[in-house]
Amino acid sequence: MQFKFSRCFAYQTPDVDKAIKFYRDVIGLELVENTAETIEFRAGQFRFFLDKGPTMGPIMELVVADLEAGKAALLEAGCQVVRWDGKGRPCYMKDPFGLLFNVFEETEAFSG
Repeated sequence: MQFKFSRCFAYQTPDVDKAIKFYRDVIGLELVENTAETIEFRAGQFRFFLDKGPTMGPIMELVVADLEAGKAALLEAGCQVVRWDGKGRPCYMKDPFGLLFNVFEETEAFSG
């Protein structure tokens, strides 16, 4: 199984509206999408996402060619599922050392 780091990271927060105002108005990030499904900011070369939920530390992102195969490999290696909403949605896991990351399927990242 091959994994790649993406340039995306996320935070979960119970108050998305307050977080949007803070990151847009105080920090100065550009809000590029605000829908029921996605809240995305541009942060230089990075993409920063907000998800509604209990507060968690920064959530980095790993990209895989096959989401379910990636999940199986990570579980076998001692990771734990924190939140698994399925393809294209938050799929948070915690590694054996406590680091949180989202697993995202992006087959084109592995072609060519």
